Amino acid sequence: MKKITFLALLLGLVAVTALVIWQGVGEIADTMAELGFGVIWLLIVFAAYALVSAYSIRLLFPQHQLQGVGPIFASIWVGGGVNTIFPVAQVGGEVVKARVLHCYGTPGPIAVSVALADTTVSALSLALWGFIGVASLFYLNVNLQVTLSVFAGVAVFSGSVIVFFVLQRIGAVGFLAKSFSGISESKSWGQLVGNAKDVDAAVREVYRSHLRFGLSIFIRLLARFIMALEIWAAAYLMGHPIGLIEAFMFRSLIATVRGVAFFVPQGFGVQEAAFIALGGLVGISPSLALSLSLASRAREILESAAGVLFWQHLEGKSIRVLFQNMK
Repeated sequence: MKKITFLALLLGLVAVTALVIWQGVGEIADTMAELGFGVIWLLIVFAAYALVSAYSIRLLFPQHQLQGVGPIFASIWVGGGVNTIFPVAQVGGEVVKARVLHCYGTPGPIAVSVALADTTVSALSLALWGFIGVASLFYLNVNLQVTLSVFAGVAVFSGSVIVFFVLQRIGAVGFLAKSFSGISESKSWGQLVGNAKDVDAAVREVYRSHLRFGLSIFIRLLARFIMALEIWAAAYLMGHPIGLIEAFMFRSLIATVRGVAFFVPQGFGVQEAAFIALGGLVGISPSLALSLSLASRAREILESAAGVLFWQHLEGKSIRVLFQNMK
C-alpha cells in the first residue's frame, strides 16, 4: 500500500509540474501573484468550513460522551493536515483525527467510531454534493452528453458509498477499523480500536439515531457550500471573477473526483486536470483553472503545516501529562 501511495504521489507531482509548464510558468506565476496575501481570505473560508463541520461531527457522539466543538475542530484541522502533508491515502488523517479526540478525553472506541462514522457522513454528503455539481452543469447549459457522463460517474461513486454504509450497518466496522490498522501501520490506532466489538457497538449506537445522523449529513453539506466560496474568492482576488454557480460546480465535482481518486495523495495531478477539464466546459481558460487549483493548494499547505505543528504540540502535552502522573 505504501509503495502504491508513493508512486501515485510521484506521478501526481510530475503531472502538476507538466501542466504548469504546459500553461506557462510565467503566466501562472503572474496570476498567483495577484492572489498574494488574499490567501488569508481562503484560510478564513476554511476555518468557517471546519467550524460548521465540527457541529456535524458532534452529532455523531453518544449523548453521554459529547465532546466540545473546539476539540472536534482541532481533529478536523489536524487530520486534514496529515492527509495533505503526508502520503497516507486519506487513511492516516482519520487515524490522527481519532487520536486527537482521544487526547481530549474521548474513550478510544468512541473516538474510532466517530472517525469512521464521520467518514461515512463525509462520503454521503459528498455524493449529494456531486449531484449538485451535475445540476450546476445542467444550469450552465453544458453539453448534454458530457453532463450525462458526469452524472453516471457520480452515480457509480454514490453506489460505492452506499455499499460502505451498508457494511457498517451489518456490523463490519470492527473489521474495517482493524483493516485501517494494517494500512496505516499505526500502533496508536490499534490501541484506540481495542476490542473490535466495542467499536461495532459504538457505531451502531451512532446510526441508531436517524435524526442526528441525517442532520449530521445535512450540516456537512452546508459546510461544503461554504467551502465553495474559496474558489469564488480566489477567482475574484486574481482579477478573474466567476459566478457562484461556477464555483459550486468546481468545488462539488472536484471534490467528487478526489473522492474517487482517494489513493492519490491529495489528488495531485487529478485535481489539476479536473479543474482544466471543467473550466473548459464553462469557458474558463486552462491557465485560470490551473491557477484556481494552485490557489486552493496554497491554502491547504499553509493550514495543514500549522495543523501538523499543533498536533506535535498536543502530543508533547500528552506525554508531559503522562510523565507527571507517573511521578
